[in-house]
Amino acid sequence: VKTDGDDNKIHVYSVKTDGSDGTLEEIEVLDGHLRHVHCLQFSLDGSVLASADTKDICVWDSANNFVPIVKKNMWCFHQQRITSMAWSPNGKLLASCGMDDNIFLWNIDKKMKRVNYPFAHQGGCTKIVFLDNDKIMTAGNDGCVCQWNVKKDIMTKFK
Repeated sequence: VKTDGDDNKIHVYSVKTDGSDGTLEEIEVLDGHLRHVHCLQFSLDGSVLASADTKDICVWDSANNFVPIVKKNMWCFHQQRITSMAWSPNGKLLASCGMDDNIFLWNIDKKMKRVNYPFAHQGGCTKIVFLDNDKIMTAGNDGCVCQWNVKKDIMTKFK
């Protein structure tokens, strides 16, 4: 279980399953954001956690005591609140979208590179998911749901 607090920290809890009443036990507090955390997303295998505030995305190694993989000010190109993130099925790419109308693709192995789709949804992008490793689907405040084939951009930018 993960939560974000008003203290700009991420609180990670474990649910006790030892026959007790299912109480929560805080196991980690992650301190890496300067602003309120709006979005959290574990990879499909649970090995990494992405967290996002208004501008920054941080990535934590949840399999290794939540050591930072991507720290603040590294993936910081959104200009308004990040509303949704999704990991690709292979766990290599993170897609993010926000109220700034932008979609970004990030590569965990090529941290200094990114793919940007500006003006993706007028009024902001509210949800993003991977359909497979090459396609994403987004929904926005413009009332549209869009499917994006990102294979060519991934091959070009992250090769």
